[in-house]
Amino acid sequence: MSHNNSIKKLLNIKDKFFKIDKVLDENINGLLTKVVYATASKKNNTCPYCKNKLVKNGFKKVNIKMLKSSQFNTLLRVSKQRYLCKNCKKSFSIKLKLVEPNCSISNDVKLAIKLELKECRAQKYIAKQFNVSASTVNRIINDLPNYKPSFNYLPESLCFDEFKSTKDASGAMSFIYCDAQTSKIIDIVEDRKLNNLIKYFSRFPKDVRSKVKHIVIDMYPPYISLIKTMFPNAKISIDRFHLIQLINRAFNKLRISIMNKQDNRMYNKLKKHWRLLLKNSIDLSNAKHLQNKMFDYKYMSQEDMVSTMTSCNRDFKASYNLYQDILIAINNKNFKKFKKIVEDNYNNFEGTIKIALKTFKKYFKYIENSLSSIYSNGRIEGVIRKIKVFKNIAYGYRSFFNFKKRILISANL
Repeated sequence: MSHNNSIKKLLNIKDKFFKIDKVLDENINGLLTKVVYATASKKNNTCPYCKNKLVKNGFKKVNIKMLKSSQFNTLLRVSKQRYLCKNCKKSFSIKLKLVEPNCSISNDVKLAIKLELKECRAQKYIAKQFNVSASTVNRIINDLPNYKPSFNYLPESLCFDEFKSTKDASGAMSFIYCDAQTSKIIDIVEDRKLNNLIKYFSRFPKDVRSKVKHIVIDMYPPYISLIKTMFPNAKISIDRFHLIQLINRAFNKLRISIMNKQDNRMYNKLKKHWRLLLKNSIDLSNAKHLQNKMFDYKYMSQEDMVSTMTSCNRDFKASYNLYQDILIAINNKNFKKFKKIVEDNYNNFEGTIKIALKTFKKYFKYIENSLSSIYSNGRIEGVIRKIKVFKNIAYGYRSFFNFKKRILISANL
């Protein structure tokens, strides 16, 4: 294979009429750049208008940005043959497959940018990586076709959730839902208000909505109203993570209130070792290998430290035991035990614990579905985590349209 063909293959140039003249190292805008000089010319061209033969009419020099070569910026400097039709007096330059008309960025660079947009990368970082401007990256995003979901199909199991939207959006929180089995995003709605969601799901035919059998949600009440209105055959499950989060926050608030009433020694213990109190008791170590000055330098296990901290207050110890019983019941998916714990202790507690138990009683029916089901919001929480990363690396988005499009690109939509 000749050097000319080798360089063409390396740069992914498929036009046969290309001829590589030379490759030089040049300083362009303070950066060392590999500049490939080439000539594009072919014979026997005919006029696309009058079909007469064209005559050569000089060259037009163009610069085309290519993918990096050995981490160096690469520029293709092409002398494109120009042609003149003596019959209709129109002139043309040779067309290249390498790049779109009137564009200086190769199709390979544009494709590489589109693939990179799927990853958690800032647009400015991508622009710098491919030696283009941030506006070019944004233009490539806008040139992609808008995603239109199919309103003739819905999977049997869905996950509903929301994320913090942009300032120009109609609501503070935007709604997202996905397939509970595959975690594939189905669509994103700008506002999660009930009226907007009912209007949105009304676009699906009733027979399509009736095929949905299971929907997992958090404790946002309008979702329950939405499902009862739009999905008549769907079971409602409250995500198990949110159940644990509810009792976890309630117990932690109680710890802080009790901690502030203790002497300095106990205050420091409750403040520093709060993670042990929130940890599942099954995961606590019983090996006495820890020596801590807060516990008079005694060798104590994690279980001993928790026992010492909870003994400072009778109500605190009772709340801790209740918290651990609920954790174990949820983790074991034992609804009968969970229900008995809540009902037996409902009148024995006050404050944040009482509010948490009241919430559990209110949603008993949906909690039972959750503890007897294999579905959870874990998949969609992972998607939202990625959405937050996109927002953080971009230092926020002004446009909901751009934000949504970036999310859908990352999801191959």
